[in-house]
Amino acid sequence: SFNFSEVYNSPAFAHDSASGRFEVVATGIKSRYTNSDVQNTSALPLAKLRFRVINGSDLRYVLAGVVTSMVNQQTQEYVANANVLFGDYQPELHTSGKLFIEPQHVAGVFAYAGQSSLVNTAVLDGNTISTPLVVV
Repeated sequence: SFNFSEVYNSPAFAHDSASGRFEVVATGIKSRYTNSDVQNTSALPLAKLRFRVINGSDLRYVLAGVVTSMVNQQTQEYVANANVLFGDYQPELHTSGKLFIEPQHVAGVFAYAGQSSLVNTAVLDGNTISTPLVVV
């Protein structure tokens, strides 16, 4: 899944799942932003991407991108064929990004005790009360 930056007017995009290609064309900034919001910046995020990994994929550097062109309001090109910088779980920005896969954690959705009634008698006799739970 992906979310585009709030700065741009609704970007057009094409996503080819088979090749992994994701192309975006963003034209113009929204009216609530001014040119000074986007000028002289070293990082101007376009989108946040979220991935689903299928069947133990090789997860070294798997993200790369190129900004083919950026033009100003007078259609003067000021960026051409520049590598995209990725902010992933690594501390700095990189020209290729990694995906970090966390192990799956199982959590019980439904649990029940093997007996129908539990009574805390510890306050009466001082014995510890425990019973196993079944988690589904």
